Amino acid sequence: MITSKAQATAMAKAAPRDLLMNQDVMSACNDHPMPQGKVKERGRLRVSGLIFYEDRRLVDAISMMHFNSLQVAQCPKQPEWDEAVHFEVQRKVMHFVTTRMIALPVGDGMLHFDSQTPLLTERYHLPGFNSSCLMQPMGHTLTTDRSGLTEEKVNWAYFHAGASAGLRISRHAEGIDTSWIAFNRPNDLTNRHAGLLLALGLCGHLRQLAKWLSFKYLTPKHTMTSIGLLLGLSASYLGTMDGLITRMLSVHITRMLPLGAAELNVSPATQTAGLMGIGLLYHNTQHRRMSEIMLSEIESMDVEDPDSGPDPLRDESYRLAAGFALGFINLARGSDLRGLHGMQLPERLLATAVGPRPVHAVHVFDRATAGAVMATALVFMKTGDKAIANKIDIPDTEAQYAHVRPDVLLLRALARHIILWDSIEAKGTREDGYAIWIDENMPTCYKSRTMQVARDFSITRAINSSHIPVFNIYTGLAFALGLKYAGSGNTLARDEILSILKIFYSFEAAEAYFFDAKLGRSALKRCIDVLALAAATVMAGTGDLDTFRWLRRMHGRTDTETTYGSHLAAHLAIGVLFLGGGTFSLGTSNLAVASLLVAFYPLFPMDVHDNRVHLQAFRHLWVFAAEARCIVVEDIDTQRPIHMPIKVLMKDGSRKSMQAPCLLPNLDSIRTVHTDDSAYWRVTLDFLGNPDHLAQFHKDQRVFVRRCPATEAHNSVFAATVAALSDTVSIQASSQQIWDALSSLPAFKDFDRADFELLLPLDIQSSVYSNERSTVVDDRLMLNMAVTSYNSDVLWNLRMLFAWAEKLKREGCGKLRWIGEDVVEALKAGVDERSRSAVA
Repeated sequence: MITSKAQATAMAKAAPRDLLMNQDVMSACNDHPMPQGKVKERGRLRVSGLIFYEDRRLVDAISMMHFNSLQVAQCPKQPEWDEAVHFEVQRKVMHFVTTRMIALPVGDGMLHFDSQTPLLTERYHLPGFNSSCLMQPMGHTLTTDRSGLTEEKVNWAYFHAGASAGLRISRHAEGIDTSWIAFNRPNDLTNRHAGLLLALGLCGHLRQLAKWLSFKYLTPKHTMTSIGLLLGLSASYLGTMDGLITRMLSVHITRMLPLGAAELNVSPATQTAGLMGIGLLYHNTQHRRMSEIMLSEIESMDVEDPDSGPDPLRDESYRLAAGFALGFINLARGSDLRGLHGMQLPERLLATAVGPRPVHAVHVFDRATAGAVMATALVFMKTGDKAIANKIDIPDTEAQYAHVRPDVLLLRALARHIILWDSIEAKGTREDGYAIWIDENMPTCYKSRTMQVARDFSITRAINSSHIPVFNIYTGLAFALGLKYAGSGNTLARDEILSILKIFYSFEAAEAYFFDAKLGRSALKRCIDVLALAAATVMAGTGDLDTFRWLRRMHGRTDTETTYGSHLAAHLAIGVLFLGGGTFSLGTSNLAVASLLVAFYPLFPMDVHDNRVHLQAFRHLWVFAAEARCIVVEDIDTQRPIHMPIKVLMKDGSRKSMQAPCLLPNLDSIRTVHTDDSAYWRVTLDFLGNPDHLAQFHKDQRVFVRRCPATEAHNSVFAATVAALSDTVSIQASSQQIWDALSSLPAFKDFDRADFELLLPLDIQSSVYSNERSTVVDDRLMLNMAVTSYNSDVLWNLRMLFAWAEKLKREGCGKLRWIGEDVVEALKAGVDERSRSAVA
């Protein structure tokens, strides 16, 4: 064991020089030993702290998303209440806070996404929920009944908690294989472990899962585990059409079994997950057989027996999953459906989505409509097919729209603009606060109804059910705008969405005494949730304050009208606003937009058990849209991230000045990125001219820089000398005395003040002090010693070094910037003098 600095120095000197010389800056940093555990999370917190250094917005977001810590609520005592009444009201508020708490994990997983590297020899901790609540302003701590927070009572909450913990694991973490998963497998399968399996699959870690362990998970037919594993495996094998995974999924889907096969003892939720798994596994393959199966499940018209009740399997959630799967299989291929010749795919989808409803099957059609609309949107995404877009669009007459479900109006408005992608253009707001693009795309027949809604509200200060269609159409347009500008940070798009949100919030404040008004208010609340999520999608990863103020208000809701689904939407929005602690954003590729449509589907559950219209496990598929675009500049001496101005040259010729760490624009639109601090060596990333730079940046967003000498950092000798003097003054007096004594030694008589700047960097914690890494002064001392050496091999090595440097200089491959030409010439003269004296 090394016990002293002298021993460490001796060992460093004894290391092979050729081994040390062959390591460049990047490899030296990457090979540096790093402790295990949560080291990466500490690094993430440093970076996030530099991004949001001006205020505490990130701290607030993290504290709000903590679901396993003490919750806080407000319940001031009113004068007319006695102690018994006050206590009873506090118990009710405690119930509302618990409902909010169990919806927190979805946002927590987004906020801490890709932040940890687990210790392989320890069990990975899956947190639960805290049952205590601090009531302000009295300071009382209440505890809810733990029997109401078991995995059976709030099953999906624990599933999301496990997924949240799993999404913290880095996508590049090593050792997450069969042995690690088996080591963490509980004896009795739990919902939390099921969520962990889904998260591991979304991050690509289930590719290492052995076949025997997969079947060991599926054999008990634990519903949550089956859902998590099937979706996770499909996500890990995205677009591969793997035969083994196909067989696993097939035996969990009734429609894919051969004729005469025994009935499956599998829950409808598992079969719904299986359908979505097929869509992921066959992503973008245009597989005809799988497309036929999904289409048949959407339009299945088995008329129900009135005596037996509705079909427990083919509900709206199941058919929606089939629509999503069909869309993923043929994603954005609507203009090229030759592989599906004869299927009449567009006609059959449109017949289900917007066609007439036979009286005897109207309820079946209602459950199939959403799936058909979403399938049409995904298949024809970004194709610009106006014929399909006009057919899927909302009805153009009031007589027609009266027969369409209001939430389907939202989906149809969204689908039209997903197809006509290039027509979406953020234009901001007018002086009166109205959104320009959204108002322009509102059909003419609905604009008069919009004015009627405003007039009714100004007179009666109330809303009713006749206003619901208008609310949904506005929300669908805003959601389409949010998807087009996902992760862009476009303030015009954000302002348009927030302007609609502000208007809806003013409507929501109205009192609702009758059932009709309560119905309208409930629909309006759902639209507000979607609008907030759309605004956060535009500003993903930026932590935008204007958006965060709205989300903080929504998080604070604790009342009878705020459902689990509303909290779920608000926490999704907070999570995406601070995605990865500000180091991740969202993309707009075909897969990214499709996954956001699935994860942010604008119909949210009423309670924690609700999966009637959308399977809650799909809420985590946003992972496919997450992009690591945060450039982090690290000082190679301190191994810490630093603030650094950078210049970004776009492919269109425009330039942007930014300060790292920060989110870069879409990487496909960038030509070059270079650092712009004269105190450091300049680093340039050429994404257009050097594909390796772009590929490496996708893997690791760190850029290492090093302080350059004063002679290189400044344009003149005078400026360099002033900088050196300023730098040395900034160092503590005690340290300065040591360096002054050192500079007076005879060995340093040929060095000027600027050279000593390299030994006296600005950062007092620089590794130049502690790690004894070589500087230009060290190298010059070593070369001076070599010139005076009596070993002929050393002198010949110097000659070879000088010849190599001259060759590179002639070929234009490099400059003598580290040592300097004057110093090299003096060293060459010294070697020549030694050779002449030896001959004499």
